[in-house]
Amino acid sequence: MLIFIASFAATAVLALVQTTNWLILGAFIKPNLILATLIVLALVNPGWMKRAILIATAALILKFTPALAVADLIFVGAATTSILLLDFLPWQGSVNLLAAIVVGTAVMNLQQLVLLPLIYEIILNLLIAFILYTLLKLIDVPQVKLQRGRF
Repeated sequence: MLIFIASFAATAVLALVQTTNWLILGAFIKPNLILATLIVLALVNPGWMKRAILIATAALILKFTPALAVADLIFVGAATTSILLLDFLPWQGSVNLLAAIVVGTAVMNLQQLVLLPLIYEIILNLLIAFILYTLLKLIDVPQVKLQRGRF
C-alpha cells in the first residue's frame, strides 16, 4: 500500500509540473513527463485498479478543457495502450518499457504528426522513463542472504 501511496503522490506532483511551462525545450518540444511516469509506475503497481486510479488522477489534473475533450481521451488511450503493451509484450521489463514509451508518445501526437519533433519527444520521454526506472531499481535493493557457517 505504501508503494501505491507514493505512486499516487508522484503522479499528482508530476502532473502539476506537466501543466507548467518548465519543461518546454526549444520552441515546441515538451516531453510528456506524466506519460513516462505512469508507464514506469505501472511496473511497480501490478493491479489494474491501482493503474486506473493513477491514470484518472493524472487525467483530472491535466484536464485540458472544462468539458470532456478529444485530448483527454487521447491521453487516457495512450496511457492505457502503453500499459497494455508493457504487460503483454514477451520481453523483459526494460525492453517492454522502450516499446511502450515509443507507442504512447506516438499515440499522444497523432493530432499533429510532425516527424522531427516526434523523434525529439520520443528520445526525451525515453530518457525520463529510463531515469525513473533506474531510480526505482536502485530503491528496490534485494536483501543480502546470509551465508550459514562457512567453517
